[in-house]
Amino acid sequence: MRYKERELTYKSQRQEVFSKGKILGLVLRNLGQKEPERRYVVNREPIATQSTAANPLPVRNTQDLKFSGEKSTLIWKQNTTEVGCTTVFEVRLFCTNGQPYHITATDTFRCEVLIDQTAIPIVTEPAKGGMVGHDKIVVSFNPTLAGKYRIIIDMNGHSIGGENCRLKDYKPGLPDPSKTLFNDQSEMFIVQKYGNQTTKLIPKDRYGNLIPSSDDITMLIKKNTSEVLNAIKCDIKWTQEGCAIIWQVLQEGYFTGIITHTQGGILKQFKIICLRDDDAAEVCENVSRKKACYNGQRCDHNEQDECVAITLSPHHIQLSKKKMRILTKKLHCFKVCPSTKIILHNDPNVFTIDNGCGTCITMSSKSRELIAATYHQFRADISGGSMCFTEKQRNFYDQLKKHHFGAGDNCNTIVQICISRQHLLETAIEATRSFKKEDWIKHFKVIFRIDAGGLSREFFELLTEHCFLSKSGMFKAVDDSPQALVHPCTASLRPPNVDLSYYKFAGRIMGKCILECALGKPLLAKARFTRSFLVQILGLKATIQCLETDDPQMFNSITNYSVNNLDLFFVCEEYDVARTPKVVPLKKKGQSLPVTDENKIGVPQSFNRVQNDDISLNELIPEDLLAMFDEKELELLMCGTTDVSIEDLRRHTVVEGSGPKWEETVSWFWVAVQGFTSEDMSKFLQFVTGSSRLPARGFADLCYPIRVRSLDGQHERLPSAATCFNKLLLPTYDSYQHLHSALLTAINEGSQGFSMS
Repeated sequence: MRYKERELTYKSQRQEVFSKGKILGLVLRNLGQKEPERRYVVNREPIATQSTAANPLPVRNTQDLKFSGEKSTLIWKQNTTEVGCTTVFEVRLFCTNGQPYHITATDTFRCEVLIDQTAIPIVTEPAKGGMVGHDKIVVSFNPTLAGKYRIIIDMNGHSIGGENCRLKDYKPGLPDPSKTLFNDQSEMFIVQKYGNQTTKLIPKDRYGNLIPSSDDITMLIKKNTSEVLNAIKCDIKWTQEGCAIIWQVLQEGYFTGIITHTQGGILKQFKIICLRDDDAAEVCENVSRKKACYNGQRCDHNEQDECVAITLSPHHIQLSKKKMRILTKKLHCFKVCPSTKIILHNDPNVFTIDNGCGTCITMSSKSRELIAATYHQFRADISGGSMCFTEKQRNFYDQLKKHHFGAGDNCNTIVQICISRQHLLETAIEATRSFKKEDWIKHFKVIFRIDAGGLSREFFELLTEHCFLSKSGMFKAVDDSPQALVHPCTASLRPPNVDLSYYKFAGRIMGKCILECALGKPLLAKARFTRSFLVQILGLKATIQCLETDDPQMFNSITNYSVNNLDLFFVCEEYDVARTPKVVPLKKKGQSLPVTDENKIGVPQSFNRVQNDDISLNELIPEDLLAMFDEKELELLMCGTTDVSIEDLRRHTVVEGSGPKWEETVSWFWVAVQGFTSEDMSKFLQFVTGSSRLPARGFADLCYPIRVRSLDGQHERLPSAATCFNKLLLPTYDSYQHLHSALLTAINEGSQGFSMS
């Protein structure tokens, strides 16, 4: 007597049959004889094991056991139509007789998800190498592009699922303010009462997909945090390229404009100054005369009711006080640049001028709207009428070419210099020592000694690397990692031969690179400068906020704790080329000058190693043109941006761990990283390396390669990281969805700080 759990087929040569993971040993008789194919009948009754005339065994047709694509089905588990949400479906395999079909080693299962003929990453459970013996395959993917997706599933050339099941249309998500594009990035609009203004926007979701037309976008204005319904009239028109809002303000005054989406929230918020016709004409006259003068009163607690004269020009805002009715005493001077803000208060006539470097002056004037409108018109003229970096960069290049070449596009004159590779910096300085400005704007033809010739691009790349990244003694990294920011060395740590002429040369080289970019020949510095140094190049003072990027540990100490009783002085410890520590004063007599809560705001300014005049960047790049950029935009202008390449990341990542479960987790990890947005990737880099940006030469220049290490014995926990060694500690997970969710949670909640492994 034998009992069987399900129907099975055997042949005379087979000795073992698997059913539900248990081995049923069937000892067959007459192994040497070729017997006809037989079948056990599944039931709970005892049956005879030999065929007799009275009880013959039924014989199965072998065609019933073949795989059937028509009977196999596709079942949606998590069926969504919005991008960014994980889609999961299950493929169930069946035989021609309707029984489940189990994949064998000779079967070929294929699944692809395509959009516009481009395959996107998918995850299969079980993984591709472990499908043998299974009759169900779970497939998941994360669509990030809106559009029609085509799912191709087949096995052994037989298609699975109907045409309707294998086509899916994904819609964009909700608008994302950081991805939505506006034709004007201005923080303040100067408008005329009843005058039409047009604001164009291209609403996009967080993956950059264009949002289709809808009635969900609207615009309103507020005054003193309360909505003013009858003060604005707007009309919204949709085109294939986005949305145009045509609006006009019906009351003069100071307002806050808000563009909102019903479900996506606030897309843009800006200030509006609405002027009468005569006031608007006065602002135009101020701009044409390039000068405006108004009266005001100081409202600071220590300078209450002090009368001052406010003079505006395209380059400065000057506050002065009259003495003896004839002479004037200059009190403050603010540079017209992105860091200088005029902030209008809710109280009538009250406003503040803030230079972004710790100096804030609060005043009262009946002409405050005219003052603010004139200042913003001066700023708009400098930047070409747009606050968008791309537009400012294009206008900057045009004005720079016009400044040097007039109506012509460029200079066709060539100047030849001879350089030694072994002494690159010294010979370059010597070869250009007698150059005038007219020589620097010419095209360089570089001849390397011994070589038959060299390219100017190679020369500039080698030179900028030698100046800013090598141990030439001109610039120094804030720490020992290649990801570190660089700034000029202090005089006491420079080699004896490095004097201020070297920095003048470096400034000219940087100016030359910017000029070449304007001429369509991009030459970028392979370095990342400290924020305090970039601010200094713009002619501004470093602030305490600069330390947030340059030295986060010092920033936290200064801003969060009292320093009165810590015995701190205006000195720092630095290392020379021989790694010998040396105490360097940051100010005159800094060894005896204690840092207190009152003067700690001046710590960033003490790190200025060289003066702006010593850099000589303005010899080729006019200061008034640089004034249109802030320090972040200046870094983009000089150094460009480093896009993260997934292929480059994979080439420079070491995976540590073994086992089928770990290999499956790693494959899911790469699928998740492939679907990261640019913001997610920045947070991922911050989480793993401690910096949201890569070194100038990418992953290859990290101090340690990124290591993805298995957390032995840990399961379904959140990933952690050891930023000191660029190490990601990754547990194993039961599904792709769990890994994707845990990874996003970790990089969003833990991208600041570090852990110890």
